Amino acid sequence: KQREDLPVTGDVVRDVCFTADMKFMAFATDARGVFAKVVKYPGCGSAGPVSGHTRRVTSIDVRNSPKTAVITGGDDMIVGFYSGPPIPMGAVPVQKKDHTNFVLDGRFSPDGSKYATSSSDRCVFIYDADSQEKLHSMTGHSASVTGVAWNKHGSKLVTSSSDKTIRIWDVASGSCLEVISLGDKDILDMQVGCTWVHKTNEIVAVSLR
Repeated sequence: KQREDLPVTGDVVRDVCFTADMKFMAFATDARGVFAKVVKYPGCGSAGPVSGHTRRVTSIDVRNSPKTAVITGGDDMIVGFYSGPPIPMGAVPVQKKDHTNFVLDGRFSPDGSKYATSSSDRCVFIYDADSQEKLHSMTGHSASVTGVAWNKHGSKLVTSSSDKTIRIWDVASGSCLEVISLGDKDILDMQVGCTWVHKTNEIVAVSLR
């Protein structure tokens, strides 16, 4: 297997993603003062500043259409929305401060029209990516919501949680469609992430086991 080492940071990388054309790479990091970066790929030259966070960024995602955009989430309880890449110098990001604890995940819908965020505050929010209006506030998990993922059509959302469950939500109404328990009282059954495999329409959840 081919391996490529990219000199992008000397600190922990928490999340990473590429634009669809593989021209840019975005990543979240613990690096003090530079908690997220967008760089050109494969050269790793800067593609603009990802500013605004005051603590480590744990989640980053890129929208590919209709216009490229980046969302970030961090331990400062802030969700950042940036136009690009490339991100213009001096650009002021949109900051959403609805969460009351660490932001753990944030993902764009497949068509880029919405994005969802999750947090240690046990809440999931869905936003309109153009107007930045908060469309839904979804509650029900009894512990941190560690991951969010969209189905292929953007009509459903799956969330994972430290409460040892995943939940499936209807995006149009914001209502919970199903709760799936994935363990007993063992701490190792806490769910730390999830994804929705579009090709097979399967949900994959990851626990501490």
